[in-house]
Formats: sequence, structure tokens, C-alpha cells
Amino acid sequence: GSGNFIDQGGTSRTWKGMAAAPDGDIYASAANGDIYKRSQGEGDFIALSQTTRNWWGMTASPNGYIYTSVNNDSIYKQPGDFISMSQATRYWISMACTSNDDLYAVTSNDGIYKQSGATADFVKISGVTELSWRGITVSSNDDVYASVYNGDIYKQSGATGSFAPLGGTDRYWMEMDSSSDGDVYAVVTNGGDIYKQSGGSGEFVAQGETAKNYRGLIITPEKYVYASEMLGKIYQKPGNFEPLGGTTRVWRDMWASPNGDIYACVDNDYIYKQSGGSGAFVAWSGATKRWHKQFLQNLLSYLAKL
Repeated sequence: GSGNFIDQGGTSRTWKGMAAAPDGDIYASAANGDIYKRSQGEGDFIALSQTTRNWWGMTASPNGYIYTSVNNDSIYKQPGDFISMSQATRYWISMACTSNDDLYAVTSNDGIYKQSGATADFVKISGVTELSWRGITVSSNDDVYASVYNGDIYKQSGATGSFAPLGGTDRYWMEMDSSSDGDVYAVVTNGGDIYKQSGGSGEFVAQGETAKNYRGLIITPEKYVYASEMLGKIYQKPGNFEPLGGTTRVWRDMWASPNGDIYACVDNDYIYKQSGGSGAFVAWSGATKRWHKQFLQNLLSYLAKL
């Protein structure tokens, strides 16, 4: 992946979460607004005429269902209209899906919740400390990792049992993601580094990147790792993380589609796209918004089933 991020213009909205369905459709939620859909990853985001709510995060399950949360409200589910799942009012932050469609949701200072088999209620996992949970990912063997801002990384082995701290150094952990070969990555903000746990075991080891305010993290189907910097640029790996030479922007979060396209959102600006992992990043959101993907999408569970 190389080239600059180029602004494509578009309507400004307070974008929050994003999700990609297995059929290639892309969804985006707007706080105190609507839910939008971009069919097959092309064209504009079109409003789905949903009830105005404080829509927040989104995730897609392997079976094609789209889930979205309403901050300080419930979790909603599609197909058709987004229907409330009648969950308790909570400050939902991030979501991830396992290979058997179990859904995890982390909250700010209210623990971690799980819905088994995409049915029933989200049940609080016992023994989970109420911390400032930020990111969550499911590895290729269904180990679940969750990060804490100004804390540790926790692991639930095989998607069962309790979440145990890994005993690492407390850091300002943000987003996490996993590769198909079992590697788990996490980024640290506030002058931090990018960390990697190889093969799902051992410590999270700093990759020796330049200290930056890292925010977003994705892994493409080709196992390229992209990391975005708050008030900075976007970086790509394998090898060392090298700046792509794009314009300095308030980059927030990123997502990689199965066809190799890379998406990046900019706070109070547009969403940008790099087609096929090469060339220029081109804005395609249609509007400036406070883009901020609060719910981490579990790319591995999605990509592994393509």
C-alpha cells in the first residue's frame, strides 16, 4: 500500500461506528442521526431511514447480521430495519464476533458482556473488573483479547472462562486486531508504540516504531498491518512501519475490506479509501463528520470465513 490520502469531499455527519457485511456492503452509524449503507463498497452512503438515535458502534457477524449500539441505550440488530434487542442501557464501547457467532461487547467501566450464538441477552461475564475497556478482538483459535486504557490486556482462552490479565506493563492501550496466523496486535496512544504477540502466546512486544499517538489498527487479508496516528499519518507493515507520505490529518480508525481496499476515517473530516492496497487514499464519505469507530470490528472472524 502506497500513495497519498486524497480528499473526495462529501456531506458532514457525526459518524461513529462502521461494519462490513460478508456480501461487501458497508454500514456506518451517525450519532443522533441515521444509519447509512454503501452497497458493495461503491458509491455514496445512503440513509436507511432508521429512527434518529445516538447510534454508536457497529459490527458484522459471519452469518451476515449487522449489529449496532446506541450509546447509553441498547443494542440493535438487522436484517431489515434495525430492531432493538432490548438490552439494558449501558455505555457500550466495542464489539467482536467469534467463529460460532458469539458476540462480545465491552463497556466503559461496566465490564464485558457476551451473547451466545447470536441469541438471548448479553450477559455480563462474571469476574470481569469494571475498567476503561477500549478494544476487543478474537484470534484465529477463538481466544478473546480485550484492552484497557491505562491498564493491561486481558485474555479469555478459547472464548470460555474468565478474562485474566496478561501481567504486562500498564499502557494507554487502544485498538486491537488479529491475523489469520494467530498474531495479535495492539496500539498504544499518548506517545506509544505498536505491540505484537506472536502466535497467540508470550508477551506483547514493542515493534520499535517511532513514539506516536497511535489510534486505529487493521490487518488486511494479505496480512498487511496498518496503523493510524492521531494528528499524523498512516503507517503500513510488513517490515518496519513506514510513513506513506500522506497529508497530516486527525486520523481515527481504519478497516480493511476482503478485496484489499483500505478505509480510514478522519475526525471532523471525511473517510478515505485506498483501492486494492495501493495508490492514493481518496475521500469517499460524502460529508465531514466526527468519524470515530468506537466498536472494534473483529476482522479475523469475518475474513476467515470468506
